Amino acid sequence: MNEWKYHLYQPEPVSEWLNEAIIVIDTNVLLAAYQWRKITVNEVLQALEGIKKEGRLRIPLQVIKEFSENRPKQITQRMHDIDQIISKHQADTKPIIERLPMLQTKEDSILAVESRRENYNEALKKYKDELIALRNELKKLFIKDPFLDKVIKISEETVISSNKKMDALLQEASKRFKEKIPPGYKDSSKESNSSGDFLIWSTILEIHNDVVFVSGDIKEDWVYSEKNGGSIVARRELTQEFYKRNGKRFAHITPRELIDYINPSVSDTIREDLETYKVIKRNSIYSEFCELYSRIQEKLVLFCELFDIGYNKNFEFEQIQQKLFRHKLLSQKVCEKIDIIINIRETEFNLHDVSIYELGYKLAREVIDELVVPEEKLNELS
Repeated sequence: MNEWKYHLYQPEPVSEWLNEAIIVIDTNVLLAAYQWRKITVNEVLQALEGIKKEGRLRIPLQVIKEFSENRPKQITQRMHDIDQIISKHQADTKPIIERLPMLQTKEDSILAVESRRENYNEALKKYKDELIALRNELKKLFIKDPFLDKVIKISEETVISSNKKMDALLQEASKRFKEKIPPGYKDSSKESNSSGDFLIWSTILEIHNDVVFVSGDIKEDWVYSEKNGGSIVARRELTQEFYKRNGKRFAHITPRELIDYINPSVSDTIREDLETYKVIKRNSIYSEFCELYSRIQEKLVLFCELFDIGYNKNFEFEQIQQKLFRHKLLSQKVCEKIDIIINIRETEFNLHDVSIYELGYKLAREVIDELVVPEEKLNELS
């Protein structure tokens, strides 16, 4: 190909060649099963099984490694989510008459409200018991996970890896990151698995066939995106590099697009799942943020115990924080950061835009570093 034609290479619409291409799936497609409804998981599994029967499914070894590492985190995070719900709903144990003694003469009204309080507590106990039962079901997935069994079956004879040695790949990744060559440079500053995207890309480059990469990761080092966060097409650099290497076509599509191509009549329920699930990044920034969130909670409780500050195990995060602030064990600056962290943790964001969790992770790391016992308090203890 002439040099100038290479620069002006224009890929064809993926809909025209999807049925002949090799389909490569990303880690987040597998991890999403722990967020999707069963009907959606079954739809995606059916699609992948059909592609495998046609001999067109490939799963990079890096995807298997990342799935293995992050699957337990996904399960524990769902368990933590249930714990959050349980902790937010507390029984009302104080009789109404003790709260409103001035209304003692309104016996009928007091009895009616008291009856409702008791009914509320009874319903709440049943609700919590059922949540605990669900939590225990999640715990069983560490021993027997039907979805993991499906992944193992699908992975047989479809897992591929790069022919290059790991040291050489990591050196190449480092060089590309410095020059901001996609994909992967957006993760280059991360502490763990920063080269994950590139390791998958290096495996894809060795496939001598048209390739469609299915991923919910729509960061700017993979795709061009609309303002609303939707992906348009793969980055020009990726389609050009793949074509230059193999003379073949490359495309990046989301799980929603894959299912739409394969089964246009899929239900709106499934489309909703496929559109809104939280994308777990290679370095699992969401999971790491949640782990730091739990560590901050543990540290605050430790502060309470160390300084003999009374607290209830059912206290909200904010209540413990406020107690420590009043005892001058937390600065205003740290409290403000914790407030932001709590808001991020307890608000449902779409992780197609992971920047909010990157902020939460950054602030959580700062808070943990700043959660040290003030010197004057140490002097008091000694």
